[in-house]
Amino acid sequence: MTWTARFLALSFLAALYSPCLFAHIPKSPWSSIELENAFINAFLNELGKTGDFSQRKLQAMTTIGDAFKMLADKLMSSGKSSASNMEALNKAFASSVAEIAVGRKGRKREEITADISGALSRAFLQSTGAVNTQFVHEISRLINPPECKD
Repeated sequence: MTWTARFLALSFLAALYSPCLFAHIPKSPWSSIELENAFINAFLNELGKTGDFSQRKLQAMTTIGDAFKMLADKLMSSGKSSASNMEALNKAFASSVAEIAVGRKGRKREEITADISGALSRAFLQSTGAVNTQFVHEISRLINPPECKD
């Protein structure tokens, strides 16, 4: 085979497999205002469906969600919405909501962690089409670190 035929074959294979190389990168719910709103709304809706959080807690979480929506919008409109900034914002949102949820007395951290992890997973699926399992796992560990089991 000549070098041009090899090059074409290699180029064809690269084009064929390149979508697979990037398939594991989860789509960020903070990549657009629409996804951001869809993610936060889905997450809060899914938490509300558990029936385990008071209306007061859900309202506090909604207020946090609204604040993060405004911050994300501001970052996006100012051109400062880098992937690392958006990931940090995503984690800050989820950990803020987790902090409110953990403050609830009478429930074990494992139960709260399961509720929040499930709501996050379903919100990712609804808003981006794929669950970001790494992110969900990181938030679960923030809520219920291994050295802090009930």
